[in-house]
Amino acid sequence: MRSLSDRERQFRANFEGWCAAKKAPGCVPFDAREDRILFRGITGSREWVKWLDARFPVWRKKIKNHQPTGEGITAIEGWHEPEPFVSAQVILHVSPLHGPLFELDWDWCNAERGLLPAIGHGIEWSWNKATGNKTGPYAVRRWLVRRGIEVEKV
Repeated sequence: MRSLSDRERQFRANFEGWCAAKKAPGCVPFDAREDRILFRGITGSREWVKWLDARFPVWRKKIKNHQPTGEGITAIEGWHEPEPFVSAQVILHVSPLHGPLFELDWDWCNAERGLLPAIGHGIEWSWNKATGNKTGPYAVRRWLVRRGIEVEKV
């Protein structure tokens, strides 16, 4: 993997802390960015799909908008952590170049968890689209810590 910026390293630390707290299956990061990470399951994608299906609601709305590898539409399934705020979303992609891989990012508001989070998600999405901002990894870390998830500060 290429050398990571501090923001990308913080996102990876957030991901690792979240995985440890949730007792997620083993994985290998493929590409860490400041607002998302791409990874593969150590034993393939089946174990992760099974784990996600048992814990998180399936989420299919607008997953096709996620195109993290620049290869066009590769998303086939998605899950959203059932938290109303600072909710992880995980999307399974099948990439022609890279094979099966997962994408994880956090939304400030989970539109699937009621009216207030749906309004918040719309505002978040519109603001990020208009300004080019991304969900900040240091703010996500603070929220994860508030949720009782231990995350290293980079």
